[in-house]
Amino acid sequence: MSKLPEVKRRKLGKHKADGRWLGPGKIEIDPRLAPARELEVLLHEFFHDRHPHWVEQKVCEEALITQKFLWQQGYRKTPKKGRREGCL
Repeated sequence: MSKLPEVKRRKLGKHKADGRWLGPGKIEIDPRLAPARELEVLLHEFFHDRHPHWVEQKVCEEALITQKFLWQQGYRKTPKKGRREGCL
């Protein structure tokens, strides 16, 4: 599996952005986002990292449909305690 990008959280108001892909392996997210929007922005920036050849419209569409699907299935941000990693 490829290395996952590093995500830094900081206010991005001066950039007029909710998130930014800074290049391979580097993402910034504004910590003030509502949970559903945060998920969408994380996916958006992650797709930029994984698929840098995708045009912006494709990134936006895929992030939004993936966010809606995951949200509908009940995925929510939870505390980091007890996190586990792995494959099915």
